[in-house]
Amino acid sequence: MRAGIAVSAAQIFTNKEEFAWEFGPSTLPEFRRRGFATEACRAATGLILELGRIPWYYYDHYNAASARIPEKLGYSLYSEGLFSHNN
Repeated sequence: MRAGIAVSAAQIFTNKEEFAWEFGPSTLPEFRRRGFATEACRAATGLILELGRIPWYYYDHYNAASARIPEKLGYSLYSEGLFSHNN
């Protein structure tokens, strides 16, 4: 935290009907590459597991820094996908 504000957080998308809960980090730009997102994701992973769900980490493939987080936390690759959208 800096002056009473959070510099990084992991948002969890929950659905009581689903067995896996998706989550991902967000970090203020000036605090990136310092491990804050990894620690936020470590906490989110623990909470999701504690609640009896499977943590599902999602990231955009263009974001190499975000791609390293699940590796650091010991995640295994389950699937990959490519998605397209119309503007």
